[in-house]
Amino acid sequence: MNQLYELLTQYGQIDEVWLDGANPWAGQYDQPYQTTDWYDLIGKIAPHANVAINGPDIRWVGTETASGRDDEWSVIPFKGDPASRNRDDDMVVAPEGGDLASRNVLTAHHPDYLAWYPAESDVSIRPGWFWHASQDSQVKTSAKLLDLYRTSVGRNSVLPLNVPPNRAGRISDPDTAALASFGQTVRATYGTNLLVPSGGSPLTDEQLTSAWSPADDAHSGEVVVGSPQPVTFDRVVLQEDITRGQRVESFAVDVWDGTAWKTVVQAGTIGYKRIEYLSVPVTTSKVRLRVLGARANPHVAKLGLYKAP
Repeated sequence: MNQLYELLTQYGQIDEVWLDGANPWAGQYDQPYQTTDWYDLIGKIAPHANVAINGPDIRWVGTETASGRDDEWSVIPFKGDPASRNRDDDMVVAPEGGDLASRNVLTAHHPDYLAWYPAESDVSIRPGWFWHASQDSQVKTSAKLLDLYRTSVGRNSVLPLNVPPNRAGRISDPDTAALASFGQTVRATYGTNLLVPSGGSPLTDEQLTSAWSPADDAHSGEVVVGSPQPVTFDRVVLQEDITRGQRVESFAVDVWDGTAWKTVVQAGTIGYKRIEYLSVPVTTSKVRLRVLGARANPHVAKLGLYKAP
């Protein structure tokens, strides 16, 4: 408790407290933890901080590979009393399962309540979590990190990227170079939506709380967004207005080839962000988004087309 108090008061604003659940000696050395006291202390000193993993705010995606599920739900079904929930023990499906919150899960398990419990997909920039000089040549490249960005952030998850300090207490040059290159690559790839803002479409205005929705409170529908000039792209990015929750269950993106619509992406959930790669670049001047299914009237905040540099 004293250590936690120091961490929360002596080092500036703390945005997240990660309480790791790892115990390689479970069953041999069981340790009861005063988690309720920890949550109470964090809530009093840093009420804005998220309590992650062994906590009520953020869950671990279940691997250390920065890979979320193809359909990652942030709205998770639980059993029991919401007031007493402090981690994933009360999830109706085991957190390592492949399907945590589909319509089938909700129907089969009859949860007592739903909670906003988004995932974090962690990974290390090195083969392990700690620094070793012998691994300087094994730091992940910017290309590899960009793909991990797709499988984590692009699968409705958050990417905590571990970068261990060396024995001098500093981040080593190979790691800083990889991070700088990764940032440059993300900005070069996703910095400019090729669907330039036009026609007042909320899908291209870069405001995540302005969104397109099907009329009449429908759970499905379609919308067409045009481009003044043909654009060539190989990445599709979609985002929901998550201030209204997560609603889209399935969607498709089509391009106009001059005579007919051609589907280039068909997938499930969107959530905060969905990134899809195309096998080959496509050129078009007109794109159609079809929401095929949703749990309520969907609010899609962004449709973006991008080309890898």
